Amino acid sequence: MRHFAVSRPEKASEGGPGATRLALRNGAPADAQRALSALAPHAATNGYFSIREPYQTALCEAGIAKDAKEAVRCLEALVSDDAYYPTRVALLRAYRAAGDDANALATAHWLVEHRGRAVAEYLGEFAAQVPNLIAADEAAVDAAELEQKAGHADAAKKLVGDLEAAWSGADRDAPLARRMRALDDRSGAEQKKR
Repeated sequence: MRHFAVSRPEKASEGGPGATRLALRNGAPADAQRALSALAPHAATNGYFSIREPYQTALCEAGIAKDAKEAVRCLEALVSDDAYYPTRVALLRAYRAAGDDANALATAHWLVEHRGRAVAEYLGEFAAQVPNLIAADEAAVDAAELEQKAGHADAAKKLVGDLEAAWSGADRDAPLARRMRALDDRSGAEQKKR
């Protein structure tokens, strides 16, 4: 059972695990490291799972660029039934960086299949909800890319089709929509070759 903490408000300069993940995923590792350093005294050994686990996830994720296989080991140690959704999001990134397509695909499918958890987790007063939903959509595209790479064009096409249906009426120029179109274009080109 998770314990939820009421913690002191974080200073803007500290950010938090969410800010760390945002910096890491947008090519700002120095900003991520500053956030991690500021959080360490408060979060590293905190007795509350809702503070400690997101910090540990961000710390592991920060190591992907240096040693993806070590980041995988670090994140795998955090995965449990109680682990927050962002832990598996980071694990998917680590598996892909380490070239472990089989585990990346399984993790991407888990994230897609557990989209409801992305919405329902009460982490930071639902502050993770929007990043989790974006990650769930990205996991669907990751799964489609990995299915296509494995030669499973039909599975890739279904994943993209399901996501496109869910996105009907949404901003079609979003970065993820562009990835989906590129994937669909590659699928069409491969189909024509056959």
